[in-house]
Amino acid sequence: MLTRRIKDAARILATPECPNSFPRIPKDNQTDSDMIEASLRQNYYSADQVYLSSDVGENDLQDHLFRRVDIFRNTVIPWLISARSLKGASVFRK
Repeated sequence: MLTRRIKDAARILATPECPNSFPRIPKDNQTDSDMIEASLRQNYYSADQVYLSSDVGENDLQDHLFRRVDIFRNTVIPWLISARSLKGASVFRK
């Protein structure tokens, strides 16, 4: 039984997928992305514009805007669902 649970967990981690019932964040909502990016530039990166203009800084900004959400939706949420039902649970702050 433990072997099966380990195999199931390994499969989920190897091929994560957010369930269709989980709300999707539209990737084409440019207005929201622009607003978040402007806020990050003004508040988070305001003291280090040189860093932000570098390749490493631009990569960091892209991590904040897109990659972390994708990793969360494609890895963390499926892992949580495999451990416990999220039906009726509040995962994100509104």
